[in-house]
Amino acid sequence: MPAQTLARFVLAMAVVLSPAALGAEGDLQDSVLGKLATQLQPGRWEELQTENWNTEVFKAPQPSKGLDLMGWTDDAHWDPKTGQLLFMGLRQTRQFIAYHAPSNRWRVIPLPADHLAAGSPPQLSKFGHIYSRNAHDAERGHFYHMDHNAGGGIYRFDLTTEKWTKLPEGGSYLMTGVIEFFPPQNWLVNLGEKRDGLRVFDVELQKWQNLGPINVHGYHSLGRHNPLRHEVLFAGGNESKRALTRLTKAGKLENLKEFPEDLNIRFDKLTVDPLSGKYLILRTNEKRLLEYDSDSQQTRLVDDFTTTPWPFGRYDQPIATFVPELGITIWPANSKMQLYKHAAKPAAAE
Repeated sequence: MPAQTLARFVLAMAVVLSPAALGAEGDLQDSVLGKLATQLQPGRWEELQTENWNTEVFKAPQPSKGLDLMGWTDDAHWDPKTGQLLFMGLRQTRQFIAYHAPSNRWRVIPLPADHLAAGSPPQLSKFGHIYSRNAHDAERGHFYHMDHNAGGGIYRFDLTTEKWTKLPEGGSYLMTGVIEFFPPQNWLVNLGEKRDGLRVFDVELQKWQNLGPINVHGYHSLGRHNPLRHEVLFAGGNESKRALTRLTKAGKLENLKEFPEDLNIRFDKLTVDPLSGKYLILRTNEKRLLEYDSDSQQTRLVDDFTTTPWPFGRYDQPIATFVPELGITIWPANSKMQLYKHAAKPAAAE
């Protein structure tokens, strides 16, 4: 198929498969995802069979020769208003993908060819992965992505209009850095190199400010907003391997005691259990699932997968997000998409 014809076909399919066309207001509880989540027992993993699950969705487009989008990242996000899992992936080229729960279907959201005119991230990126450079504002229906090329920039995608906007300059566009949205302060949080401090963009005032030094360095670090505890947890990285810092609801940085193990975005996946508010850390290189409580600052081994099967394939590099409405976490990977319902220890037993 000629390139121009193929491009028109992809764009047409994107319109046909948009959330509005697929009934974004469908009942999540009655969806395939919702039914499986209801049946899922605490402490169990279960594979979800979805439509349009193929390697092209999860492979970087030309000219990258189909490299894997999911390596060195955990950074998927759930949008409750449209019932979508959103992920911007990268390996030499970017691909923006979404899983729409009411239709149980994956789609590619095309990036504009002229990114400068559209205010969108460029498709080409010679180096790197996504790391922790995606973020999501659920209330406003905005998805954010940070680019590091040619001076860098942070871009906002409106899920209603499906249009991009580039934010004002002022961030720290470290290739391996972190962005996350923080609703209590209406901030987009940007963690770069140590000398940069923690920068935040106020989406109401449309201006940047610097919160000052932070123990977590930013290079290959992890970051996750926790809506149950109204905080953002920053963890690990090459230059701060066991450091933990949280941004509190009041907008203050609080250093926590060191994590008992090194953490790095290459192999570690950080998400939130939407039932307990505790963090889940999947250590893919060692095949272990850990639970971390930022209040008690205690870590617990949940599963070492010696008596239970490892839920992913040999070459899978899962990403993760959580669905508060269903009380589960979702883990798409190269060969399968897994659901997990956490079995937290009762508070009285801790």
